[in-house]
Amino acid sequence: MLAGYRPGQLVARGANRLRRRIPLALAPEGNAPPFDDVAVARLGARAAARFANAADPREVMSGALTLLGRREALPIGETWRSQPPDRSLLWAFHLHYHEFLVPLLSAGTEGRETLVCVLRDWLRDSPPTGRALGLGWHPYVISCRVLPWAAVISSGPDRDLRDALAGSLWRQLKVLRRHLERDVGGNHLVRNAKALAVGGALFRGPEADAMHSLGSRLMVQLLADQLGPDGGHLEGSPTYHALVLEDALDTLHAEAGPWAGEIREAASGALGWLQAISPAGAHRPHFNDSHDEGALATASLSEYASDVDVRPTTRNVSPGTPRYIVLGGDRSRLVFDAAQPARRDMPYHAHADSLGITLDILGQPVIVDRGVATYAAGPERAWWRSTAAHSTVEFDGTDSSEMIGAFRAGRLAKTDVQVDSDRVVEAAHDGAGRPHLAHSRRVSQVNEGAWHVADAVPGASGALWRLHFAPGCAVVTHENGATVRGPGFGLEVRLTGAASIQVEQTLHAVAMGITTPAPTLVARFLGPTLSADIAVAL
Repeated sequence: MLAGYRPGQLVARGANRLRRRIPLALAPEGNAPPFDDVAVARLGARAAARFANAADPREVMSGALTLLGRREALPIGETWRSQPPDRSLLWAFHLHYHEFLVPLLSAGTEGRETLVCVLRDWLRDSPPTGRALGLGWHPYVISCRVLPWAAVISSGPDRDLRDALAGSLWRQLKVLRRHLERDVGGNHLVRNAKALAVGGALFRGPEADAMHSLGSRLMVQLLADQLGPDGGHLEGSPTYHALVLEDALDTLHAEAGPWAGEIREAASGALGWLQAISPAGAHRPHFNDSHDEGALATASLSEYASDVDVRPTTRNVSPGTPRYIVLGGDRSRLVFDAAQPARRDMPYHAHADSLGITLDILGQPVIVDRGVATYAAGPERAWWRSTAAHSTVEFDGTDSSEMIGAFRAGRLAKTDVQVDSDRVVEAAHDGAGRPHLAHSRRVSQVNEGAWHVADAVPGASGALWRLHFAPGCAVVTHENGATVRGPGFGLEVRLTGAASIQVEQTLHAVAMGITTPAPTLVARFLGPTLSADIAVAL
């Protein structure tokens, strides 16, 4: 499935496959340039604050670690040799980011001793390999490790450890520079660029300056390419959007020189998008692969942005631009997914979720996407990406876009926004070129807490309409719809054109690795149209 990928991605993918077969020289070991102590202190302080709560230091000191909802034994002295056979690749990636080490800096003498032991073991047990980069030297892993190591280096370790970290970090940066993830692109390449900019800033000298410049310049190019006209990241995930925004802010914090103005302008639009789609204090919508951990909350990102002189701006987009559209106010907000599922070259976090809706009441999730709890290929991953896991319409058990494996996609639905006003939005998708799967949805805001949602399908056979509700909601059906109760609110859903109405329990992602059942209202189309009146009672 190579259709849609850019030529540069295909060339990079071929080079990576060749690299696995033919040993290529990695960056040689050698003396690192001297640290820039001012930059180390500034960036290290930021990293220490950013990852202060990345793990429970008492747990780590006891020889265990919880990441992504899974607790594993992590014996001190054997940290990098001990690996259970069922450890997921994603868990291993997060382990090698070394974010969990930062809280040890504030855990007294025992915490620092544990940190030193774990780091020395990593330096001994995690060298790069010959035919391919070992997991600990994967370009994305290196990119995520730069800031945690800045926190450690700025904390004043013993001279021999500081020198060892300097030599290893410099070598890692040179490896990263040679192995940028141009085959993947997307948020991975953005993280690579940030790491070069920040890593180069930590050192002094012409080679470090060149590395810093490369990262800053690449960041400008990537933000221009990957942020859409409304300022949103083209992978369509609020979580990954927040990560890309943070990477841009980190690059500014590393003093991006002549590229700072362009990065600041792009970051301003990205911040404006985030504050509109995921406002401070409200639930972050789980569009595409979005979840509540891993990315900073909007309030924290807004504060950080202010520190580096980034102010939110709202991009003016042409009416009819496919995008996430907000209808409502502070008390209740409906977000309509009238965006494209993904850009063809970035399908990794796409879901078959076209024309879905979410609803928050007083900042709490009520109508939701089911989210994502695993990136491992299999039935559970297929569920998170399916049309059935979203509050939209599904035909004959077929997804609106073709989701393949863990991160690939086949045919993607094309969304057109046909009506685009402050209170009424109508959009349609083409079923990824399959006319019998085409679907149009019109969402009208009746008042601050009421909406009318009208769906039309080319044929009613097998068409199912779903609203997924957050855990903790109680849903009781009646003849014409359902009554929903939650903490401090009620919701009335009245349906017209439904042949049957029922409540099912479906799998909801609480966080990565953590799931729970939650109620879903399911209606079968009686004819080619079905409409719902949704009203909030506070």
